[in-house]
Amino acid sequence: MLLYYNFWYSIVYGWFFLFVYRWKYLNHSGLRVQYFTPAFFGIWVCAEAARLYVGWSGNLKEDTPGMAAFLFLTVFPQMLVAIYMLAMQEPLYAFDKIFNGIMLAFLVAEFLLAWRSMGVFIADKTARCV
Repeated sequence: MLLYYNFWYSIVYGWFFLFVYRWKYLNHSGLRVQYFTPAFFGIWVCAEAARLYVGWSGNLKEDTPGMAAFLFLTVFPQMLVAIYMLAMQEPLYAFDKIFNGIMLAFLVAEFLLAWRSMGVFIADKTARCV
């Protein structure tokens, strides 16, 4: 269920980011605003699409490699990008903290539930083999 809501939230988050970034780019200068933030957003867009796909299909098929890929993509590019956007981008406004805090909460909750689900998938497949 979280993946469903995260899919829709990611669309809203992406559009929100584009509008806010355009305003920041026109009104602020700096290395982070001009280069780092759009680079991290590009990484987020590519990884989020792949992450949601492998998470959705891995969960539906009870596929352990798909869930492992989902866990990997959740931690390494996505959580790091969310932490950068939440704490290190400049300028950082209250609505940035709110939107990125919600995204980080989604990521942590999905990681914990996917970890638990993957354990159940592994136990089930092990029980079938024995």
